[in-house]
Amino acid sequence: MTVKSIQERFGVEIKVLKRLGMRWAVLTSLSHILHKKADLPKSVDRELRLTKNMIESGCFSACDVDCTLNAIESVLISKASSLGEEEFSKWVDLIGKAMRGLLTPQEVLNLPFIKPLIHDCSFLKCTCGKVEMSAL
Repeated sequence: MTVKSIQERFGVEIKVLKRLGMRWAVLTSLSHILHKKADLPKSVDRELRLTKNMIESGCFSACDVDCTLNAIESVLISKASSLGEEEFSKWVDLIGKAMRGLLTPQEVLNLPFIKPLIHDCSFLKCTCGKVEMSAL
């Protein structure tokens, strides 16, 4: 495997993890909303913290992170139907945009309960997108 192919592969993984980070932000915000209106399993908060650590550590593949987020999303979406059709659609749209990489940083900042979390979330911070060889 060449250095260039390693860089390209690493770059793709970083892009996917950034999208998963945005998805994590939407799901975390949705969980805060739902805690006020529905009875969520305690495992949701634990799994959200675990997922954040998985993303930040860089030690887990995008597939591992995606599987964990899928399980969380399944629980949250089933509970989000209690929010009403318009609110439910808004959250589904936000999750979809995050998954497609179309969620803007401003949209993330406008999510409920996200601003206090930004300080701890390096995957939501702006980066130049360059891959350093020392990271390989």
